[in-house]
Amino acid sequence: MVLYLSQWFPTFRRGRIMALFMSAIPVSGLLGSPFSGWILNHFGAGQAGLAGWQWMFLLQGIPTIILGALAYFLLSDSYANAKWLTPHERSVLEADHAEDLASKPKTTTDSLLAVFKNPAIWAFGLIYFCIQSGVYAINFWLPSIIKNLGFSDNLVIGWLSAIPYLLAAVFMLLVGRSADLRKERRWHLVVPMLMGAVGLLIAVNFATTPAIAILGLTIATMGALTGLPMFWPVPTALLSAGAAAGGLALINSMGQMAGFLSPYLVGWVKDSTGSTDAALYLLAGVIVCGSVLALRMTRTLKV
Repeated sequence: MVLYLSQWFPTFRRGRIMALFMSAIPVSGLLGSPFSGWILNHFGAGQAGLAGWQWMFLLQGIPTIILGALAYFLLSDSYANAKWLTPHERSVLEADHAEDLASKPKTTTDSLLAVFKNPAIWAFGLIYFCIQSGVYAINFWLPSIIKNLGFSDNLVIGWLSAIPYLLAAVFMLLVGRSADLRKERRWHLVVPMLMGAVGLLIAVNFATTPAIAILGLTIATMGALTGLPMFWPVPTALLSAGAAAGGLALINSMGQMAGFLSPYLVGWVKDSTGSTDAALYLLAGVIVCGSVLALRMTRTLKV
Protein backbone atom coordinates (compact mmCIF):
# COMPACT_ATOMS: atom_id res chain seq x y z
CA MET A 1 0.00 0.00 0.00
CA VAL A 2 2.90 2.37 0.64
CA LEU A 3 4.18 1.72 -2.88
CA TYR A 4 0.67 2.09 -4.25
CA LEU A 5 0.08 5.44 -2.53
CA SER A 6 3.50 6.73 -3.62
CA GLN A 7 2.37 6.24 -7.23
CA TRP A 8 -0.68 8.40 -6.63
CA PHE A 9 0.57 11.20 -4.41
CA PRO A 10 3.77 13.32 -4.55
CA THR A 11 6.21 13.57 -1.66
CA PHE A 12 4.88 16.87 -0.36
CA ARG A 13 1.41 15.35 0.17
CA ARG A 14 2.44 12.01 1.64
CA GLY A 15 2.47 13.06 5.29
CA ARG A 16 -1.28 13.65 5.30
CA ILE A 17 -2.01 10.76 2.93
CA MET A 18 -0.01 8.19 4.88
CA ALA A 19 -1.53 9.43 8.13
CA LEU A 20 -5.04 9.25 6.72
CA PHE A 21 -4.47 5.74 5.37
CA MET A 22 -2.76 4.42 8.48
CA SER A 23 -5.31 6.01 10.80
CA ALA A 24 -7.24 2.85 9.93
CA ILE A 25 -4.92 1.03 12.35
CA PRO A 26 -5.96 2.93 15.52
CA VAL A 27 -9.55 3.18 14.27
CA SER A 28 -9.64 -0.60 13.95
CA GLY A 29 -8.36 -0.80 17.52
CA LEU A 30 -10.94 1.76 18.63
CA LEU A 31 -13.81 -0.25 17.15
CA GLY A 32 -12.30 -3.70 17.42
CA SER A 33 -11.28 -3.61 21.09
CA PRO A 34 -14.79 -3.24 22.59
CA PHE A 35 -16.20 -5.48 19.85
CA SER A 36 -13.66 -8.17 20.73
CA GLY A 37 -14.54 -7.80 24.41
CA TRP A 38 -18.23 -8.24 23.59
CA ILE A 39 -17.54 -11.33 21.47
CA LEU A 40 -15.46 -12.93 24.22
CA ASN A 41 -18.17 -12.25 26.80
CA HIS A 42 -21.07 -13.29 24.58
CA PHE A 43 -19.46 -16.42 23.14
CA GLY A 44 -17.23 -17.18 26.11
CA ALA A 45 -19.15 -20.32 27.08
CA GLY A 46 -18.69 -21.68 23.57
CA GLN A 47 -21.37 -21.87 20.93
CA ALA A 48 -21.66 -24.16 17.90
CA GLY A 49 -18.57 -25.95 19.14
CA LEU A 50 -16.33 -22.84 18.91
CA ALA A 51 -14.62 -21.01 21.74
CA GLY A 52 -14.95 -17.26 22.20
CA TRP A 53 -11.57 -16.49 20.63
CA GLN A 54 -12.49 -18.65 17.62
CA TRP A 55 -15.70 -16.66 17.12
CA MET A 56 -13.63 -13.48 17.36
CA PHE A 57 -11.29 -14.65 14.59
CA LEU A 58 -14.22 -15.76 12.44
CA LEU A 59 -16.39 -12.64 12.78
CA GLN A 60 -13.48 -10.24 12.32
CA GLY A 61 -11.83 -12.22 9.52
CA ILE A 62 -14.80 -12.51 7.17
CA PRO A 63 -14.99 -8.74 6.33
CA THR A 64 -11.26 -8.75 5.57
CA ILE A 65 -11.67 -11.54 3.03
CA ILE A 66 -14.61 -9.76 1.37
CA LEU A 67 -12.75 -6.44 1.13
CA GLY A 68 -9.67 -8.20 -0.22
CA ALA A 69 -11.72 -9.54 -3.10
CA LEU A 70 -13.39 -6.17 -3.74
CA ALA A 71 -10.01 -4.39 -3.83
CA TYR A 72 -9.12 -6.22 -7.04
CA PHE A 73 -12.08 -4.64 -8.81
CA LEU A 74 -12.15 -1.22 -7.12
CA LEU A 75 -8.49 -0.12 -7.16
CA SER A 76 -6.65 1.23 -10.22
CA ASP A 77 -2.91 0.70 -10.59
CA SER A 78 -2.27 4.43 -10.91
CA TYR A 79 -3.99 7.71 -11.69
CA ALA A 80 -3.09 7.27 -15.36
CA ASN A 81 -5.64 4.49 -15.84
CA ALA A 82 -8.24 5.52 -13.25
CA LYS A 83 -11.38 5.99 -15.32
CA TRP A 84 -13.25 7.77 -12.54
CA LEU A 85 -10.88 10.77 -12.50
CA THR A 86 -12.00 13.94 -14.26
CA PRO A 87 -9.60 15.53 -16.79
CA HIS A 88 -8.89 18.35 -14.33
CA GLU A 89 -8.09 15.93 -11.49
CA ARG A 90 -5.78 13.94 -13.74
CA SER A 91 -3.96 17.09 -14.87
CA VAL A 92 -3.44 18.14 -11.24
CA LEU A 93 -1.93 14.74 -10.42
CA GLU A 94 0.31 14.89 -13.49
CA ALA A 95 1.57 18.35 -12.49
CA ASP A 96 2.20 17.20 -8.91
CA HIS A 97 4.20 14.21 -10.06
CA ALA A 98 6.23 16.28 -12.51
CA GLU A 99 7.12 18.67 -9.68
CA ASP A 100 7.93 15.74 -7.41
CA LEU A 101 10.21 14.16 -10.01
CA ALA A 102 12.07 17.44 -10.52
CA SER A 103 12.71 17.76 -6.78
CA LYS A 104 14.07 14.22 -6.31
CA PRO A 105 17.32 14.30 -4.29
CA LYS A 106 20.61 13.41 -5.93
CA THR A 107 20.80 10.35 -3.67
CA THR A 108 17.94 8.74 -5.61
CA THR A 109 18.65 5.08 -6.24
CA ASP A 110 18.10 4.00 -9.84
CA SER A 111 18.38 0.20 -9.88
CA LEU A 112 17.25 -2.74 -7.80
CA LEU A 113 20.80 -4.01 -7.40
CA ALA A 114 21.87 -0.61 -6.12
CA VAL A 115 19.08 -0.78 -3.53
CA PHE A 116 20.65 -3.83 -1.91
CA LYS A 117 24.07 -2.16 -1.97
CA ASN A 118 22.80 1.07 -0.46
CA PRO A 119 23.51 1.20 3.31
CA ALA A 120 20.86 3.89 3.72
CA ILE A 121 18.15 1.40 2.74
CA TRP A 122 19.33 -1.05 5.40
CA ALA A 123 19.46 1.78 7.93
CA PHE A 124 15.87 2.71 7.13
CA GLY A 125 14.91 -0.94 7.51
CA LEU A 126 16.44 -0.93 10.98
CA ILE A 127 14.58 2.26 11.90
CA TYR A 128 11.33 0.72 10.72
CA PHE A 129 12.09 -2.42 12.74
CA CYS A 130 12.45 -0.27 15.86
CA ILE A 131 9.14 1.49 15.18
CA GLN A 132 7.33 -1.77 14.51
CA SER A 133 8.74 -3.32 17.68
CA GLY A 134 6.74 -0.84 19.70
CA VAL A 135 3.67 -1.03 17.45
CA TYR A 136 3.41 -4.82 17.54
CA ALA A 137 3.99 -4.99 21.28
CA ILE A 138 1.17 -2.51 21.85
CA ASN A 139 -1.23 -4.09 19.36
CA PHE A 140 -0.73 -7.60 20.73
CA TRP A 141 -0.36 -6.91 24.44
CA LEU A 142 -2.37 -3.76 25.21
CA PRO A 143 -5.44 -5.68 26.48
CA SER A 144 -3.26 -8.03 28.56
CA ILE A 145 -1.33 -5.15 30.08
CA ILE A 146 -4.58 -3.39 30.98
CA LYS A 147 -5.90 -6.63 32.47
CA ASN A 148 -2.78 -6.84 34.64
CA LEU A 149 -3.63 -3.40 36.03
CA GLY A 150 -6.52 -5.01 37.86
CA PHE A 151 -9.39 -5.11 35.36
CA SER A 152 -11.10 -8.45 34.76
CA ASP A 153 -14.23 -7.85 32.67
CA ASN A 154 -13.46 -8.36 28.96
CA LEU A 155 -15.86 -5.60 27.86
CA VAL A 156 -14.30 -3.09 30.28
CA ILE A 157 -10.83 -4.06 29.06
CA GLY A 158 -12.06 -3.57 25.49
CA TRP A 159 -13.36 -0.07 26.17
CA LEU A 160 -10.21 0.93 28.06
CA SER A 161 -8.09 -0.41 25.18
CA ALA A 162 -10.08 1.79 22.80
CA ILE A 163 -8.98 5.02 24.54
CA PRO A 164 -5.32 4.94 23.33
CA TYR A 165 -6.43 4.10 19.79
CA LEU A 166 -8.94 6.97 19.68
CA LEU A 167 -6.33 9.55 20.66
CA ALA A 168 -3.73 7.93 18.40
CA ALA A 169 -6.01 8.31 15.37
CA VAL A 170 -6.53 12.01 16.06
CA PHE A 171 -2.85 12.63 16.82
CA MET A 172 -1.76 10.78 13.68
CA LEU A 173 -3.90 12.99 11.42
CA LEU A 174 -2.73 16.20 13.12
CA VAL A 175 0.96 15.30 12.87
CA GLY A 176 0.60 14.23 9.23
CA ARG A 177 -1.03 17.55 8.37
CA SER A 178 1.64 19.46 10.27
CA ALA A 179 4.49 17.59 8.52
CA ASP A 180 3.16 18.53 5.07
CA LEU A 181 2.35 22.13 5.92
CA ARG A 182 5.79 22.75 7.41
CA LYS A 183 7.57 20.53 4.85
CA GLU A 184 9.48 18.97 7.74
CA ARG A 185 9.98 15.22 8.21
CA ARG A 186 12.77 14.79 10.70
CA TRP A 187 11.21 15.87 13.99
CA HIS A 188 7.73 14.81 12.94
CA LEU A 189 9.17 11.29 12.88
CA VAL A 190 11.54 11.38 15.85
CA VAL A 191 9.24 13.06 18.39
CA PRO A 192 6.46 10.46 18.02
CA MET A 193 9.04 7.68 18.31
CA LEU A 194 10.34 9.16 21.56
CA MET A 195 6.76 9.52 22.78
CA GLY A 196 6.36 5.78 22.24
CA ALA A 197 9.38 5.04 24.42
CA VAL A 198 8.42 7.52 27.16
CA GLY A 199 4.86 6.19 27.24
CA LEU A 200 6.07 2.63 27.77
CA LEU A 201 8.32 3.76 30.61
CA ILE A 202 5.43 5.59 32.29
CA ALA A 203 3.22 2.52 32.00
CA VAL A 204 5.89 0.32 33.60
CA ASN A 205 6.76 2.64 36.46
CA PHE A 206 3.16 3.43 37.41
CA ALA A 207 1.71 -0.06 37.06
CA THR A 208 0.16 0.21 40.53
CA THR A 209 -1.71 3.38 39.53
CA PRO A 210 -4.09 2.34 36.72
CA ALA A 211 -5.02 5.87 35.61
CA ILE A 212 -1.39 6.94 35.11
CA ALA A 213 -0.45 3.58 33.58
CA ILE A 214 -3.27 3.89 31.02
CA LEU A 215 -2.09 7.45 30.32
CA GLY A 216 1.38 6.05 29.63
CA LEU A 217 -0.04 3.38 27.33
CA THR A 218 -2.02 6.08 25.54
CA ILE A 219 1.10 8.20 24.97
CA ALA A 220 2.98 5.10 23.79
CA THR A 221 0.21 4.18 21.36
CA MET A 222 -0.06 7.72 20.01
CA GLY A 223 3.68 7.93 19.45
CA ALA A 224 4.39 4.45 18.09
CA LEU A 225 1.47 4.39 15.66
CA THR A 226 2.17 7.92 14.42
CA GLY A 227 5.74 6.89 13.71
CA LEU A 228 4.45 4.58 10.94
CA PRO A 229 2.98 7.20 8.56
CA MET A 230 5.71 9.71 9.42
CA PHE A 231 8.40 7.21 8.47
CA TRP A 232 7.29 6.25 4.97
CA PRO A 233 7.48 9.67 3.23
CA VAL A 234 11.24 9.64 3.81
CA PRO A 235 12.27 6.44 1.94
CA THR A 236 9.59 6.95 -0.74
CA ALA A 237 11.19 10.32 -1.51
CA LEU A 238 14.61 8.68 -1.69
CA LEU A 239 13.78 5.92 -4.16
CA SER A 240 13.15 6.31 -7.87
CA ALA A 241 10.06 4.70 -9.40
CA GLY A 242 12.11 1.85 -10.84
CA ALA A 243 13.71 0.92 -7.54
CA ALA A 244 10.79 1.74 -5.23
CA ALA A 245 9.26 -1.75 -5.24
CA GLY A 246 12.48 -3.49 -4.23
CA GLY A 247 13.61 -0.82 -1.79
CA LEU A 248 10.29 -0.53 0.01
CA ALA A 249 9.95 -4.31 0.10
CA LEU A 250 13.37 -4.67 1.71
CA ILE A 251 12.62 -1.99 4.31
CA ASN A 252 9.20 -3.41 5.03
CA SER A 253 10.53 -6.97 5.33
CA MET A 254 13.03 -5.88 7.96
CA GLY A 255 10.33 -4.03 9.84
CA GLN A 256 7.90 -6.94 9.76
CA MET A 257 10.46 -9.15 11.48
CA ALA A 258 9.39 -7.24 14.56
CA GLY A 259 5.97 -8.80 14.08
CA PHE A 260 7.45 -12.05 15.37
CA LEU A 261 10.26 -10.90 17.62
CA SER A 262 8.46 -8.17 19.58
CA PRO A 263 5.31 -10.06 20.68
CA TYR A 264 7.37 -13.21 21.26
CA LEU A 265 9.81 -11.29 23.45
CA VAL A 266 7.01 -9.81 25.55
CA GLY A 267 5.36 -13.21 25.94
CA TRP A 268 8.63 -14.95 26.82
CA VAL A 269 9.54 -12.34 29.43
CA LYS A 270 6.03 -12.51 30.90
CA ASP A 271 6.19 -16.31 31.17
CA SER A 272 9.69 -16.16 32.66
CA THR A 273 9.17 -13.35 35.17
CA GLY A 274 5.41 -13.12 35.59
CA SER A 275 5.52 -9.51 34.38
CA THR A 276 5.90 -7.58 31.12
CA ASP A 277 7.99 -4.83 32.76
CA ALA A 278 11.43 -5.96 31.60
CA ALA A 279 10.22 -6.46 28.04
CA LEU A 280 8.66 -2.99 27.92
CA TYR A 281 11.90 -1.47 29.21
CA LEU A 282 13.81 -3.25 26.45
CA LEU A 283 11.32 -2.19 23.77
CA ALA A 284 11.53 1.42 24.96
CA GLY A 285 15.29 1.20 24.55
CA VAL A 286 14.91 -0.22 21.03
CA ILE A 287 12.63 2.68 20.05
CA VAL A 288 15.11 5.23 21.44
CA CYS A 289 17.92 3.64 19.42
CA GLY A 290 15.73 3.83 16.33
CA SER A 291 14.99 7.50 16.95
CA VAL A 292 18.71 8.29 17.25
CA LEU A 293 19.37 6.54 13.95
CA ALA A 294 16.42 8.37 12.38
CA LEU A 295 17.90 11.70 13.47
CA ARG A 296 21.18 10.82 11.81
CA MET A 297 19.67 9.49 8.59
CA THR A 298 17.27 12.37 8.02
CA ARG A 299 20.05 14.87 8.65
CA THR A 300 22.46 13.14 6.26
CA LEU A 301 19.99 12.60 3.46
CA LYS A 302 18.18 15.91 3.91
CA VAL A 303 14.88 14.47 2.74
